[in-house]
Amino acid sequence: LRFAADPQRSADVARGGGDGMDEQSSEAERSPGARALTLFGMIIGGAVVGGVMRLVVAPDSAVAFAISCAMLPFALLSGLGLWLSAALGLGVARLIGSVFVPRWRKPWGQGRRFVPPGSALIVATCLGYSVGGATAVAAVSSRATLMPTLTLFATGGLVYGVAAWRLARLGFLSPTEEA
Repeated sequence: LRFAADPQRSADVARGGGDGMDEQSSEAERSPGARALTLFGMIIGGAVVGGVMRLVVAPDSAVAFAISCAMLPFALLSGLGLWLSAALGLGVARLIGSVFVPRWRKPWGQGRRFVPPGSALIVATCLGYSVGGATAVAAVSSRATLMPTLTLFATGGLVYGVAAWRLARLGFLSPTEEA
């Protein structure tokens, strides 16, 4: 049983007060400095990962280098924007729905760390940018072929996207309450 080690959490899930998917730590523990450092690290790390992937498939192309280094950081920033847009839309829908359909449960986010919904969009965005980047790299490079480039870039984008998504779920990439 997943929650057997934490009787309070098990009781909350059993009563319907939570879905059991929120993390142990509180968002209040995530300082603005830790969030900024995480975002900066993910941007630099994405550029490094993209550059390394380019070295594997197209070491001869400067254009492929530019595409590869920019691909994952742009994907992360776009994914964060999509995530916050989706969270805003879901929040408005929940607000309108709560007017017409009363809920007898504990309000969403009460008693647990608040992370806006829709953070999985980061994974889809990183994967989409990686596929597009692989296609562009294969087109501009004389050595790269599409299928190996696509396989490598899609795998790298998926791993990078899942890492960003987990950091978002842990509160390291989530927006501040003041935002």
